[in-house]
Formats: sequence, structure tokens, C-alpha cells
Amino acid sequence: KNGRQGKARNLGLSKATADYIWFVDADDEVTLSSIDIILKNIYNYDSTDIFYYNSYCYGLIHSSASIGLDSIQIASAIAENKVIVAPWARIYRRCYLEDIHLTFPEYLKYEDLYHSFVSTLKCRAHRVLNDCIYKYNYTEGSTTKKHDDSVIDIFNVIQMIESDREVLEIADEFLINNLIYVHGIKYTLIRLYQSKSIDLIIKVLNNPIFSSYLNTVSIHNPNFNRRFFTKILYIICFMIKIIYKDIK
Repeated sequence: KNGRQGKARNLGLSKATADYIWFVDADDEVTLSSIDIILKNIYNYDSTDIFYYNSYCYGLIHSSASIGLDSIQIASAIAENKVIVAPWARIYRRCYLEDIHLTFPEYLKYEDLYHSFVSTLKCRAHRVLNDCIYKYNYTEGSTTKKHDDSVIDIFNVIQMIESDREVLEIADEFLINNLIYVHGIKYTLIRLYQSKSIDLIIKVLNNPIFSSYLNTVSIHNPNFNRRFFTKILYIICFMIKIIYKDIK
């Protein structure tokens, strides 16, 4: 209870016996033809660690990877949020997940970012399917749309990625900094605005990890400088002004 999606998925993994794992959300849709496509590819390419495919989401067709990219390039797309991060966007070879001892973070939101990024980065053999085989259904009240104190969980998830020695051996500093900038800073600010909570904004701004991310990205990444800081401060001030007006 309250272990979030990570605990439920880990329980499912511990009980699974099939060669391949597909995490399907209960309110989403797959078809019999989707199953046929997957089984055909598994049969023909049974040494593949991860299958990526297209999905129908928010009225558009989205990809979880692009044909021709290697694992580091796909991980970069995940870091920049250019592809679907959710675990349902991939089909995993169970033995691969066991070999790299990868499970989902429990009791944390954004557990899918950790799992998708690490599994992709360490992947030895992947295949990208050009088929759209999954339909994501948006549900009001979804946990992904609730912005409360759990927005801070993203900091813990990124720290877990940074503490993985194998990840640091594969990923360069630029890739990790992009992950921090996009998921740790940019989307945190977006969630803060959507929360319309001044208390939450203040809590995040006072968080030492968030402060360290601002410092890390601006110092170690040549693409970000004082203009980046100025833009961040402007956005924060704008957020507080708008939210304050809405509350009044």
C-alpha cells in the first residue's frame, strides 16, 4: 500500500515467468493485432533486450525511439523528454532486467524515468518497431497529473541515476546535465505552475538539491549561462504573480 506504481510493477516482475515483459496500464488499450506484431518480432528476434514501438497518445502518434539510433541516443531522447518515458512504451526481455538487477524505485513518483533511462542506457540489443500498437487513454485525476509535495520525488529519482556507477561509465556529463535540466528543472517549474501552490513553490526553491541542479547545469554545461538563470527567475516570479491573482 502506498508503494506507488513502482512497488506494484516490482511485484509483477517477481511473479513473472514469461520470456518478455510488457507493462500495460489498466485503462489503456491494445488489440489482438498488436499482440500478433509483438509475438512475430519476439519469434524472429528473440535475443532483443528491448523492443520500442509507436503509440497513440493525446490524439497523436508518438514514438518511444527512432529507427537507426543507438542506446545512448535513445537515452538522450529520454533525458530531453522527446520520446515516451512511461514503461508501457517498451517491451523488455525478462532475463535482461534480471541480469542488470533493475527494478523500479518504490514509494516515489517518476519511477518510470529511472527505469526507462537506465534500462535503455545499458541495453545491449534493441529493436525499433514502426508499428503503432498501443493506445494511451488520458484519465482525469491520474496520479501523473497531481502536483503536490511528490514533485520533489524527481530529485530523488535523478540522484538514484547519478549514483549508478555503470550509468556514469556509459553516459557523459552532457547527457546527465540534460537529464537534470529537462526533468529536474524545466518540468519541475511547469509542475509548480500547474499546482498553483505558492507554498509548494517556496518549498522547492528552498530545496538544496534543486539549488544544486541550477548550479550544476549553469557551471558545467556551456549551453547555459546567466541568461538561463535570468529566465528561470523570471518564470518563477511570473508563476507566483499569476497564482497569487488566482488565489485572490
